[in-house]
Amino acid sequence: MRYRGDVRVAVPALIVLALLAMLVAGCPEEQTQGEDMVVVPPEDTGVYNEPGTDPGTTSDTEREAVAVVLVDGEIEMPDTLPAGPTTFEVVNNGQMLHNLEIEGQGIEVMLDRDLNPGETGTMEVDLQPGEYVAYCPVGDHRERGMEMALTVTEQAN
Repeated sequence: MRYRGDVRVAVPALIVLALLAMLVAGCPEEQTQGEDMVVVPPEDTGVYNEPGTDPGTTSDTEREAVAVVLVDGEIEMPDTLPAGPTTFEVVNNGQMLHNLEIEGQGIEVMLDRDLNPGETGTMEVDLQPGEYVAYCPVGDHRERGMEMALTVTEQAN
């Protein structure tokens, strides 16, 4: 039993050393910026710009949709738009049933259904230059002020 005293000291010392080794191994090395960086090339989106074209410009088919917000007694949307194919993204933020109709220049188009509060709808219109009126055709909403004038201008080339 002569070695018993040495074992009592050696076991705790080994445990402390093992814990210190795990602690040091678990700490990441300090890295400087750029070290071990991997450069990933941009993903090919399949979009190709013709030589001489500005990739920041959009064509008729790439125009952003026009946001339209219907609230009780009001239509919130731009009052001037460029001519051409236009997508209207309509949301009913009111408390009542609403719809959107656009009339003018021989065009009369409305959403395919009325929108309940919180619902959205989309409609496509090929706008020609001229004056239009946008309104809610539900009940007496138009008569109560839910209409606005819309001017469509020649498209800039």
